[in-house]
Amino acid sequence: MKTFVIKDFLSSDEVDYALNFRENIEELHDNDGVYGNDVVTTGQQWLPNDNEFTKKLLTRMKMNQFLHNSKYDSVQVMHAYQAYDVHSDWHTQKNQVIINDPVKDPPSYTVLMPLTPGDYSTVVFEQQGKYNNFSEYKSANSPLHKHISDEDWQRYCSHCHAEDQQYLTLLQVFDWQVGDLFAFERTLFHCSANFNTEKKAIVGWLSN
Repeated sequence: MKTFVIKDFLSSDEVDYALNFRENIEELHDNDGVYGNDVVTTGQQWLPNDNEFTKKLLTRMKMNQFLHNSKYDSVQVMHAYQAYDVHSDWHTQKNQVIINDPVKDPPSYTVLMPLTPGDYSTVVFEQQGKYNNFSEYKSANSPLHKHISDEDWQRYCSHCHAEDQQYLTLLQVFDWQVGDLFAFERTLFHCSANFNTEKKAIVGWLSN
C-alpha cells in the first residue's frame, strides 16, 4: 500500500503532549532545497525513539497490517516555517547528515500526524527514488508528456522549482486533520503544499 490514512490516531491528550514538548528546537537549513542555506525551513524537536510516548505510538501503529513490523529510524515534532519542496525520505538526516542505514534497516513508511488545525496539505507524487534529492531523479529520467496539471501545480507546488512539474504526476493530496495519521512509502517523492503560517506535526520515519 503506497499511502493510507488512520483517522483519529492521536488522542487529544497526545496532541497536547506533543504541542507542549520541551525539547530544544533545532533549526534546519535545507542546503539542497529551493530556499538555500540562508532560510530556516523547519524547527525540529527530536523525540527519543524509546520513551513512553513514542513507544506507545509505535505499539498502536503495529496494529495496522502495513506497519506491524515497523521500528523507528527517528521521530520528531516538526515546526514547519516554509513549505518543503520535492524530495523523498529514503535517508533520515539530522543537520544534513544521514543517520540511517537502508541496507541494515530497509526504509518503509513516513508517518505524519498533524498537530495544528488549518488549511494545510501534503502532496505525494507517483514517482519514486532511493535517494532524497529530486535532482538525482531528473538527471536519470526524461520529462513527461502528461504531468501534474498547471492548476494543481500552482495551487500546491508553486514554491517548488518550476522545472520539477514536468517530471511529476500526482498520486494523492492529504489534507491535514489534527490527530489523523498519514503514511506513505519513503521512496515516494512528495512536498508540502503552500501555506502561510507555521504548522506542526509529529513525523516518524519507519523501517523494517
